[in-house]
Amino acid sequence: MLVIVIIGRLLLVIRARHVPSFTYTTAQVQQGTLSLTVNATAPVQGTVSTVSFSSSGTLTALDVSIGQQVKAGQTLAQLSVSSPQSALNQTITLTAPHAGIVATLNGSIGGYSGPTRQR
Repeated sequence: MLVIVIIGRLLLVIRARHVPSFTYTTAQVQQGTLSLTVNATAPVQGTVSTVSFSSSGTLTALDVSIGQQVKAGQTLAQLSVSSPQSALNQTITLTAPHAGIVATLNGSIGGYSGPTRQR
């Protein structure tokens, strides 16, 4: 029993000698601009619109590509419509109903889907 008490007492003495030390760094306070960047990931919900021509005809211009940012009212595509009763061709312009990003395209000019102007 005496041996256990002596060993316990030695452990207390050794622990008391090894007290962790802390180092503090000080500096003068300065006024300035603090810049902070935060990155986050979260689900995003938005308005999805499907736009299409109300008439059939020949697609003459496809002015956007997948992933492109568009503004409300921006021209997306143009369609040439000809009537058997008239020798005149009418051009119909399809515009973006609101700002957003083009997710899909269902149309091509000569097999190419992307920004182009053919007249």
